[in-house]
Amino acid sequence: NLRRLNVPEDRSCVIYPVLNEHALEISGVPACLERVTQLATTLDADISKRQDDAVSVVVYPLKYATALDDQYRYRDQTVVVPGIVSVLRDMTRGGAPTPASNTPATQGLPMFSADPRQNAVIVRDRSANMAGYRQLITQLDQRPEMIEISVTIIDVDAGDISQLGIDWSAATSIGGGMLSFNNNGESLDSGFSSVIKDTPNFMVRLSALEKNSRAYVLSQPSVVTLNNIQAVLDKNVTFYTKLEGDRMVKLESVTTGSLLRVTPRLLKQNGKQNIMLSLNIQDGQQRDPISQEEPLPGVQNAEIASQAMLQAGQSLLLGGFKQDKQIQSERKSLC
Repeated sequence: NLRRLNVPEDRSCVIYPVLNEHALEISGVPACLERVTQLATTLDADISKRQDDAVSVVVYPLKYATALDDQYRYRDQTVVVPGIVSVLRDMTRGGAPTPASNTPATQGLPMFSADPRQNAVIVRDRSANMAGYRQLITQLDQRPEMIEISVTIIDVDAGDISQLGIDWSAATSIGGGMLSFNNNGESLDSGFSSVIKDTPNFMVRLSALEKNSRAYVLSQPSVVTLNNIQAVLDKNVTFYTKLEGDRMVKLESVTTGSLLRVTPRLLKQNGKQNIMLSLNIQDGQQRDPISQEEPLPGVQNAEIASQAMLQAGQSLLLGGFKQDKQIQSERKSLC
């Protein structure tokens, strides 16, 4: 290397290695010092580049997150909850390496895979990038919060809604003016919503109506989900209709029923915990055929989509769908 840089090998340029220090002692003219310094800088850059271009394979075990995607189905839809491997692939999908840094050994990098036996992420990339992956995976692998969601589906006589003790009217100040909603002077047929601040008192009133056969609790499902993970409560019935063509006959399925999709988000601020709820409620009922000539049953669907912020001890009441029913009940007292 000294000859390649035309460094003279005489008394004008004397170089001694410093043992156990990975250093050189130089004694000579200024040209000698300049050329040796240039040589050292070039060698350091080459070694650093080779180290950065070195390919490593590292396994990162996970504690709380999942390496692979989670999938679940409800009705005819498939929901995919991405795992850490999918997150890393999506993050690096848009970035293409520059031609100067792309060598045969590093083409196709980075590569991410999952080991389901250990719930671990396997990363193959340049050694210089591994520290960044470790930091990112650590930030993604956080202990999740568990949230329990309880739902009560009730059927109340329209004339007894006021007995629930809910103030349906509300108002807010926007731009110096008052905006009211759920006005008592208007019909609630189009839908209503309210935040119940005293849930135990509401349940006591509901129980009183239920004992007098003025309200009916149709269902009380409950589910536990993770923070920011959608939970699905589905109770449905599927019936099949026959479709006949010129050369083929097949069955088509129609599914209807009650479907609740809710995504909770836990918010912590100033020592208090609030929950942001994103709700989608579908209520479907099978109807009798319209006529004997067309014996296909009908389906009546109703849907509510809403978002709400709840504090501890509060509940969200949604409703407004009215339907006509004839119910016969008989009450007897024991003598």
